[in-house]
Amino acid sequence: MKVLQINTTYNIGSTGRIVAGIDNVLQNAGHVSYVAFGYGNVEDRHHFRIVNRFEAICHNVLSRFTDGQGLFSQLETKKLLRWMDDIQPDVVHLHNLHGNYVNYPMLFKWLQHSTCKVVWTLHDCWPFTGHCAYFDTVQCLRWKDGCRDCQQYRSYPMSFFVDHSKKNWHKKKELFTSLGERLVMVPCSEWLGGLLRDSYFENTKIEVVHNGINISNFCIWKKTEPACNGKVYVLGVAPAWAKRKGLDDMMKLRKLLPDIIDMVLIGLTIKQLSRLPKSIIGKERVDSVEELAQLYSGALVLVNPTYEDNYPTVNLEAETCGTPVITYRTGGSPESVPEDMGVVVRQGDVNGLYKAVLDIYNNPLKYNSERISRLARCRHDENLCFQSYLKIYEKIWE
Repeated sequence: MKVLQINTTYNIGSTGRIVAGIDNVLQNAGHVSYVAFGYGNVEDRHHFRIVNRFEAICHNVLSRFTDGQGLFSQLETKKLLRWMDDIQPDVVHLHNLHGNYVNYPMLFKWLQHSTCKVVWTLHDCWPFTGHCAYFDTVQCLRWKDGCRDCQQYRSYPMSFFVDHSKKNWHKKKELFTSLGERLVMVPCSEWLGGLLRDSYFENTKIEVVHNGINISNFCIWKKTEPACNGKVYVLGVAPAWAKRKGLDDMMKLRKLLPDIIDMVLIGLTIKQLSRLPKSIIGKERVDSVEELAQLYSGALVLVNPTYEDNYPTVNLEAETCGTPVITYRTGGSPESVPEDMGVVVRQGDVNGLYKAVLDIYNNPLKYNSERISRLARCRHDENLCFQSYLKIYEKIWE
């Protein structure tokens, strides 16, 4: 079986690491694996880089002026399609098609004329909206019957001046639903699966596969010196802190917490760090997995007050390090925090976050680190995710 994956990245970021993991599993199972991507460092006869830096910038600029994410990179996509003509994959596995690297109408017209099966993993909501990747914060439901008058056209993927969400929605619907029974949609959470069933993909086969992590990278660290100057600390981790990730709520939580509990935030910009109150310890990012695992392990709790999310990796990483998680009832985030691994509170309820932190602080035996880590390693092993995809490929290829 020949499988081609297409994604924004390869072995970079959470989706890129998932693609690389599936790539390895396919090869180990004796299948022929190919990957086409926008950003990555591997290029050989099985790995095809679609755009260079300049081409991606051009796509980005044009997209921002026209609200046309995924409608440029025509020449680069032609090269991709010629390569696909040569390799003739049995299964094409799509991931993120946004990210300034591929022309999705050209790609889907190729898929329409092919006999290959198509698996599409949804890491966000972009495939069934006219513009945005998420719509929770504005509580928009127009994606159900036809996007229009988009409230978020200046959100990712940003458009400077125009709102073409109505046209984009109809274009996507026509193309993305044109493959019939050859298409299997794979959302990464039950929550996203529910949204799919309310979208124009309602008649498409849907199979939920939760993301996993490399559990060998994350474990309980026994440190000789206590972290955070010996004080108990609440940890917050985000790829990029913003209002939708709950940065404002973390600030409010800090004001409620007693001085005996510190707060550490990872993933802040230089500008955010300059405005950070002295009562919060901030870092831009942590590149070392070992250092990140130590921070998770040393924390009293990971607080993830996200307002828009699918199935947050940070929750899985913290739990695998034996640390309980407190999160909002947002998207698929609660699915990654079982009752015995943390607390789920109402979205926006900062007082609820505060009470949950104090409960964990005052009842140290309630969430045993060894037990949380053991359960998490069974639930969150990325190999479970990869094997699920292998079963999907083999089932539809028969």
